[in-house]
Amino acid sequence: MPAVGTKFWLGMGFAESIKVNRSIILRSKNGSKNAVIDGLGMESVINVTAGYVLVGGFTIKNGSYGIRLHYTSVNSTLKENVIQQNNGGIYAFYTEGNKFFDNEIVGNRLFSINLIIPRII
Repeated sequence: MPAVGTKFWLGMGFAESIKVNRSIILRSKNGSKNAVIDGLGMESVINVTAGYVLVGGFTIKNGSYGIRLHYTSVNSTLKENVIQQNNGGIYAFYTEGNKFFDNEIVGNRLFSINLIIPRII
């Protein structure tokens, strides 16, 4: 696995789901129209369990969720992605401090963004 803070610049599309369990920068080289991640309808296309992750510049499609942020994925950033044709766009489960910028979230079957937050009493 890469060291904390490692940058990945991806240029082409590919078909699979990605599990991110370390702090990284995952950025497309050529923009969302040219860097497609297809989850093949199986699970979350990008499943983030680490904090301080940046995902940017991809088309993310055909999964149960486009991007799933677990409770351990704090202070992560999603920017300039096209998230489409999933059951749900972004699913954030008991997480905080995340930022979403300039994402296009369209054509998902159940929801665009689902934020599950802890109940504060």
